[in-house]
Amino acid sequence: ANVKQSLVDTTRNNGTPEDEASKVDGFDIIMGSDIIYLEEMIDPLLETVVALLKPHRSTSTSTTGNESCYNGGVFLLSYARRNVKFDQVRDRAEETYGLT
Repeated sequence: ANVKQSLVDTTRNNGTPEDEASKVDGFDIIMGSDIIYLEEMIDPLLETVVALLKPHRSTSTSTTGNESCYNGGVFLLSYARRNVKFDQVRDRAEETYGLT
């Protein structure tokens, strides 16, 4: 398997998720662990994930009749309960950003 890694740091040089996303063709996997401490950080986190994650593509049939299906990237979040309830994170991810 051809595996590549990348550290994305939007805090350097006033970068944005879109700046980082332009450097890659979307990530297959984004992992985060113990990164949500305040409710105000949910949207910036999810916006960054959506900008960097490989987009979802639905099943399609080519002109040769072959079907292809690609589910896009995966966001894995390990969550330590602090000041933000998990339901808030999950609901916002699903309802606002289409992450399931």
